[in-house]
Amino acid sequence: MKNFIVIFLLFLYTTLAQNKYETSHKFIWEDSLKSYVNSAYGDNTRVYYRLAQCYCESGFNVLATSDFAGWKKKHVDTLNAIKKNMGAAGLCQFIWKTAILYNATTVDTKQAFAVKYSTDIYNPLWSLKSMCRYMSYIDFYLLNTKNKTARRKLVIDKEFAEEVSCAAYNTGEGRVLDRLNKYSDWLKIKQSILPEPGNYADKINNVAKNMATLKRFKDLK
Repeated sequence: MKNFIVIFLLFLYTTLAQNKYETSHKFIWEDSLKSYVNSAYGDNTRVYYRLAQCYCESGFNVLATSDFAGWKKKHVDTLNAIKKNMGAAGLCQFIWKTAILYNATTVDTKQAFAVKYSTDIYNPLWSLKSMCRYMSYIDFYLLNTKNKTARRKLVIDKEFAEEVSCAAYNTGEGRVLDRLNKYSDWLKIKQSILPEPGNYADKINNVAKNMATLKRFKDLK
């Protein structure tokens, strides 16, 4: 009887863990994500980090739009708010000044449900591809650190590289590079920046580890 209870509880925990990431929205772009990760990094080892980052950004909600400048209360329409950098949009939550660096040309919520790639900030395929490209660029940019110990860790320690790169995605790569010049320890870097980017990086790391154990996402391996 005890063994049955243990097995049942394990099954229940696994089922809940699989479902908690897709309660309202589902991730349906596995093949594209694998392709974009491979293209950006040359291998597939970062795929769960990018999946976790996508979840942490939007909860897999293709219509996600953040409002950090109060544009909704000001009754500014979505198109103008995004193009004025008053908020972030889409599956991976890009702001416009970054989005245009990755060839975004339009702001159209209808593109959130497109099945083909387009250069719209709401297009989920554009968002996934651009996130992978941007994160790969951040990795490369942070290697410019003057701190030899930190540079070596960025190359050989994938978890450390992901923590600092995710923090840079949130708070700016220049700010994190400045910290890398001083520190080669993640906790010291985290303590020297605002709480949000540090917590954001830790959350992605933890979610990625969890997702990698789930049957739901086994096809990403």
